[in-house]
Amino acid sequence: MTLASISISNSMKAFRLRSKELDGIQSGPSALLALLVSLLPILHQFVSPFPFLSLGELLLLPIVLLFLITDLNEIVIDRNLALFYAIPIGLTFLVFFIPNSYFDLAASIRLIARIALYFFLILICARRIDLKTLAGVYSYVALATGVLLLLQCFFHYFTSIELPVMRSYCEVLYEYPDSKSLTGEEYYALFGFRPASIFTEPSYFAFYMTPLLIMLLFIDKKDSPLPTFIADRKIVFAAFLTITSLFSTSSAALLVLALIWGLFLFYGLRESRVRRRGIIVAAVVLGTVLIALLLYGLGAFDVLIARTLSGASLDHRVLRGFVIFETLDPAHQLFGVGLNNHAAYIEANGIVTAYDEETANYSFISDVFNRLITSGVIGFVALVCFSLSLFSSSKTKVEKVFVIVLFVNFCFNSWQYSFRFAFMMIFIYLIRKWMMRKASASE
Repeated sequence: MTLASISISNSMKAFRLRSKELDGIQSGPSALLALLVSLLPILHQFVSPFPFLSLGELLLLPIVLLFLITDLNEIVIDRNLALFYAIPIGLTFLVFFIPNSYFDLAASIRLIARIALYFFLILICARRIDLKTLAGVYSYVALATGVLLLLQCFFHYFTSIELPVMRSYCEVLYEYPDSKSLTGEEYYALFGFRPASIFTEPSYFAFYMTPLLIMLLFIDKKDSPLPTFIADRKIVFAAFLTITSLFSTSSAALLVLALIWGLFLFYGLRESRVRRRGIIVAAVVLGTVLIALLLYGLGAFDVLIARTLSGASLDHRVLRGFVIFETLDPAHQLFGVGLNNHAAYIEANGIVTAYDEETANYSFISDVFNRLITSGVIGFVALVCFSLSLFSSSKTKVEKVFVIVLFVNFCFNSWQYSFRFAFMMIFIYLIRKWMMRKASASE
């Protein structure tokens, strides 16, 4: 065989592998939807020309309306998800008719409109997007942001140069309307060195890495929707995501990483692949310890541990919510104060806690206590029932891990009515459909 024929043969093999890689990748409006969903956590950081809409939401709105019109008769309503959203909305309108002096109807309507957008976005994505398409775009974006975070660390620790941070480009941040644009030097002088790549907060970076880390660890290589290059090196990339998340010094990342790797070990022991899984976990633990020592030597580890031991921002997210709920009268403890009305209720009744921030309007309260305050005990029971139903309907370990991580974040994060919840739910639905298809194909 000549060198030319060998070269042609190798080229044909590469072409067939590339064709197989592209098989199932969508194009047209569905591909655009997948692209916008994968970029939503990034684009959400920017305001749009329209009040109360982020740039990510504005770009998604037309395509959601388009698919809503064209697929109206074919969209399958998930009753569990519908009740998750509908019960707090119904309780809000009920509370409106209870005599009060605080209720801000406009604030509730704004949130209800956003809930409607994300509800239909989740249902449309479950029908229109293929997981392979979404995972292909998302995985490369996630890895690129991780590389950028490591570059931020390198330049900070080993040179006198500070790379630009996202707050340099956001004149008005969507979630913090009065924030100022900061250079890298100004940002690190104010908050300490806490790299966040192209995100405005380290916890947002860690959140973006979470679905990819779960898919890497809990979907077998043969069933993986991720690009072959990544799926073949799943542990390497999982370790990379773990390391970059630690470098972000996010205490939330530390909790989520411990949870995910703990579940990885738990399922490995259950499946009796103790030796192989033990070697993998030992290697990752050893690598993480070495990285932790490096972080300690650079001083970043002190920031991470100090924030974690001090409770980071968990005190006003969790403890503050508990104190506020205790102050509600019995009717509001049962039915809540209404969606997006906790700040108005707190201000109208002069409620002060030891965990308050500068302004109640932009103080996050964890989803568990946000439910108790805005939707009462009834809304909280609906949240618990939703989580249990979602877990019980999950058939594969990757689905179960997604649900566990989601529920744990309900306890200390503010996700349930935001793009973060929608982002996670889209992955849960698409992974469920993908794994069912793989199971059917193997039978």
